[in-house]
Amino acid sequence: MIEKYSDCVEFLFVYTGEAGMSPLGPLHQLPAALRPFAEPPGTPRGSRIHLASRVRAGKEHFGLCLLCLLDNEQGVAQKLYNACPKRLLIVDLAGRIVLDSGHRPAFAFPWKEATDWLDHYSESIDPLYEEKRGS
Repeated sequence: MIEKYSDCVEFLFVYTGEAGMSPLGPLHQLPAALRPFAEPPGTPRGSRIHLASRVRAGKEHFGLCLLCLLDNEQGVAQKLYNACPKRLLIVDLAGRIVLDSGHRPAFAFPWKEATDWLDHYSESIDPLYEEKRGS
């Protein structure tokens, strides 16, 4: 989606925090490349000691070519958008949420609905969109 639509819309990854702990331990393991940026044992929950470094390393490790933002220490974005664990939102220029995936695993995100909306949106703001897209 980023490759197809980045000339028409802006994609942002908002890092609101780690997935957290379950009674059995961490909900996920950090990839080996990111472990040097993990919080030291005994670090208080919600610590932001290595947060910016971990996000930069994660962006590089996963090859993300989009802007990554950090939620603030109070977790305002996470609270406003109920953003944990994963959520795909499309927000229009007026700040309205026009598509909300809800809480689903990434494989169940509404990709078709998202691309349909982006196709319509792109056509409405860029008369040369179809030509640029190669359609």
